[in-house]
Amino acid sequence: MGTMTPELFIAWVQTRYQLPNKTASVKKAAELIRTREITIWQWLRGARKASPSMVLLMELVARHY
Repeated sequence: MGTMTPELFIAWVQTRYQLPNKTASVKKAAELIRTREITIWQWLRGARKASPSMVLLMELVARHY
């Protein structure tokens, strides 16, 4: 799978749950990894970097769900 990024995770969420847009995907992703939507938007904008533990969590969720 390579290195997971917030962008890849959002794309995976959108495909996996057949969501209509990025906003819906960010909302679902926040639920899945138990973080706030604003945090994910900050990652996507590059305003903040996802911590190694969050990257690992995104990888695990994408692999097992």
